[in-house]
Amino acid sequence: MKIVELEKLENVIRGLKSKGKRIVLCHGCFDLMHPGHIKHFQAAKEMGDILIVTITPDVYVDKGPGRPAYNQDLRVESIAALECVDYVAVNKWPTAEETLKLLRPDVYVKGQEFKNIEDKTGKIQKEYTLAKELGIEVKFTHEVVFSSTKLLNQHFDPQITRINADERNNKCVSVKSEENRNKDKDERTYKIIGAAMEVHRELGCGFLEPVYQETLDIEFKNPEIPYKAQPVIGISYKEDILEKKYQPDFVCFSEVIVEIKALNKLTGTEESQIINYLKATDLKVGLLINFGSKSLEYKRFVYNY
Repeated sequence: MKIVELEKLENVIRGLKSKGKRIVLCHGCFDLMHPGHIKHFQAAKEMGDILIVTITPDVYVDKGPGRPAYNQDLRVESIAALECVDYVAVNKWPTAEETLKLLRPDVYVKGQEFKNIEDKTGKIQKEYTLAKELGIEVKFTHEVVFSSTKLLNQHFDPQITRINADERNNKCVSVKSEENRNKDKDERTYKIIGAAMEVHRELGCGFLEPVYQETLDIEFKNPEIPYKAQPVIGISYKEDILEKKYQPDFVCFSEVIVEIKALNKLTGTEESQIINYLKATDLKVGLLINFGSKSLEYKRFVYNY
């Protein structure tokens, strides 16, 4: 079996090294598998005997709304299908530093685009420095370079729906232009989705909505996510404010509605509901999160007044 838990992979590597095998490690998000990834893995395999790939877990993917495009289960399955890859595992941490300490490969391989990249966060340099301290050789492949992020931004709509104020028939229009898509890259929703991913990773599917609401409440206690649980919000109709009030599951950052579901799959009913609430309140952004499916399902809506 190519797909192995990270802790078990440590023992596998120890056994392979005892047989004199040279271990090569590649690490990354590897979202949306493309020819650049495949050529990178093939070149890395030639640098040793055993190629191991670890991927960034969903909760730590911070490349934009709707990312990763494919969840961690699908990403490891795609990588495991490649003949050149011997083992693949989901990482437990945001970067490869702890992974390098745990697995101690002989070679740590990155793509050529990382050789001279502007490392604003310092994360990449920390990995390289640690690798050298551990006696791990750092190498770079020199294959064709593609950017998954660029490809997704150019060709895919990252689960964002924009609602125009003049559309009174509840039809939703997906954002297609790159200009509009860039406007919708909202760090607030990254953080909310990240908290939801952590809850789903811990609990999985199968619980009722109140359980997910309570656990998400715990995750939202992070000071980076200001929120109110089940606030009472007035609903307007033309010039009047209705006596009937609306209580969303959460409002984060004072203007992002977060509605929680625990369904097998989201349908147009739930989407219409959050769209109507955006129309009837002064809030512009809605996030619909479904914990009931095997992989966390979420959609973001932006209402243009």
